[in-house]
Amino acid sequence: MSGRKRGRMSLEEIEFLDQYLDSKTDKELAERIDRTVEFVRNYRKTKPLKNVSDDDAEIILILHNLYFWEEIKQQLLSDELRGFEARWVALHHQFQDVLPTDQMQIKDLITLEILINRVLTEKQKVIKTIDRLEKQLKREEDRTIEFQDVNLMLNIETQLNAAMASQNARTTEHMKLQEKKDGKFKDLKATRDQRFKQLEDSRKSFFDLIKILDEREAREREGRHMEIMKLAGEKAMEDLSEYTEYEDGTVDQPFLNYETIIDEKKTVEQNIPNDGSLS
Repeated sequence: MSGRKRGRMSLEEIEFLDQYLDSKTDKELAERIDRTVEFVRNYRKTKPLKNVSDDDAEIILILHNLYFWEEIKQQLLSDELRGFEARWVALHHQFQDVLPTDQMQIKDLITLEILINRVLTEKQKVIKTIDRLEKQLKREEDRTIEFQDVNLMLNIETQLNAAMASQNARTTEHMKLQEKKDGKFKDLKATRDQRFKQLEDSRKSFFDLIKILDEREAREREGRHMEIMKLAGEKAMEDLSEYTEYEDGTVDQPFLNYETIIDEKKTVEQNIPNDGSLS
């Protein structure tokens, strides 16, 4: 290990690492340029972080140290890895606090989006192939019968049918992947909505609690006032509906409404003595 090269990298070494950084392991790269594995590992950490902000660089470094990053590197192409990093940074900024369960959901979400892009790219190639075959078949069909190549036409039709079947298969695959992606979006939003609700509840300040208490006390105060007014009204109606002796000596019951009509016989027996005066 002590015999490895040291010092500043040459232009050829930089170009070589930039070209094969995403397709070869650190050990393979180190052997090719006669450097240590640690040297290549440090270069790998800094290379993808050029032309990005410090915050984005920190997020990408954390991503590269996650347990599933090595698997992602084996599964995706170099351009797709760059896209994965860009999407990861964007979603990380959107969600801000990302927990391990969020990391798994975000990883699956980004992977599904990359797979969808693959399918759409392949579908576009198939569409171009179909267009080319249809034009080729039409040119052959426009020839006079004696100049038509029947075998070529049959071959083109066979290729055309295979291409259309491939297009339909990719359309179906796209719909299935899109459905899974939408499901991941809903799952990620649902779990985070629940957690943010708990977080917002926990962030209520002392003044928020005082406000809630003031509102509760105001409701209770208004409720007590309404109940007192109700009891006062019932007492006033009860008093006004009793028999009254007027200045001319007449005893009668004021008529307020049908509920205040008192049974005369019952009332007389209870309240009016034999001499005709009020008790």
